[in-house]
Amino acid sequence: MMRTFVSALALVFVCASGVFADELKGKVKSVDGEKMQLVVTDDNGQDQTVTFGKEAQVVGPHGLTHPRGLKSPMLKPGASVTITYETKEGQMTASKVHITAEAKGKDGSGE
Repeated sequence: MMRTFVSALALVFVCASGVFADELKGKVKSVDGEKMQLVVTDDNGQDQTVTFGKEAQVVGPHGLTHPRGLKSPMLKPGASVTITYETKEGQMTASKVHITAEAKGKDGSGE
């Protein structure tokens, strides 16, 4: 009986932890590797500062995780992103940064 209760409690905790996560969609304005922060201009034109969490991942448009994290060459100003985050102590802390489209160069390419 106790084992069932503990299992159910663990399941509720895991499910509830996902409830607190939120998403931010927009374009990267700047990346600060030293401060571990991104500034993203959201769909409403507002700049949002997001702290990159210790366990956060950067995922490219094809679903591959970038091992360089914030130093990924694809994560640059103009790139479209969807950020999964939690608000901690008044700050948005990212757990995942999904690059949905690369920044376009002056010639229209991804470079």
